[in-house]
Amino acid sequence: MGFDVTMHPVSLAELDRFIFQVVDNPLLVEERVAEISTNDGKREALRELYVQLAEMVVLCEKDKQTSFSSTVAFVTAAICGYLHPYWYFRNVDLGTVLRRNPTWYQQLVSLTAIAKGRLSRLPDKSKGRITANYCAGGILNPDCVCELRIECMRSPPLPQIHEMKLKLFPDEELPAFMALLEYCTDRDLYIFEATDLVVPIMDQCYTDFDNIRATFLDEED
Repeated sequence: MGFDVTMHPVSLAELDRFIFQVVDNPLLVEERVAEISTNDGKREALRELYVQLAEMVVLCEKDKQTSFSSTVAFVTAAICGYLHPYWYFRNVDLGTVLRRNPTWYQQLVSLTAIAKGRLSRLPDKSKGRITANYCAGGILNPDCVCELRIECMRSPPLPQIHEMKLKLFPDEELPAFMALLEYCTDRDLYIFEATDLVVPIMDQCYTDFDNIRATFLDEED
């Protein structure tokens, strides 16, 4: 089946305000929804996502076998899609990109590793790796994002970076990946990834489609 991957810029402060604080205090939902969007349709979609988030946190707390990545983390990524532009790639995930550099690969962690409150205590068996369709993967810190961008811009590139570009990215998608790195570096943002929040061939979208950047839409600029 393959993966439709979206990579979502987000700051730690935004994760705290729009995810961690709301999980710990559901009474904040309406206030946070109003901050994110003024569009009535998007506000309703966000309310539903927050309802799902609350239910899935409880489910993960009660049943340690519940997949964190396909429940709490997946919905978190969907909410992140309302905060910033995000980038779509077909069958390219951060774990595959970073595997060529062990130091960077170790920096790709589960959302639980940087979470606060209730989310910090939930188990994530995936350890921040994409393991299935309709799940979230890892989150990459701003320092590593900056290093990755610098190495991708180096001329001539290091052998592992050159190999990564050739094997993973079609010519038309590499500029989109570089645009993602530039956007995050300029704003000191993390990258949080997920699969199948957007599935173009099935006309499915579980996040804010207005924020997508994808080569098939010619919007990577």
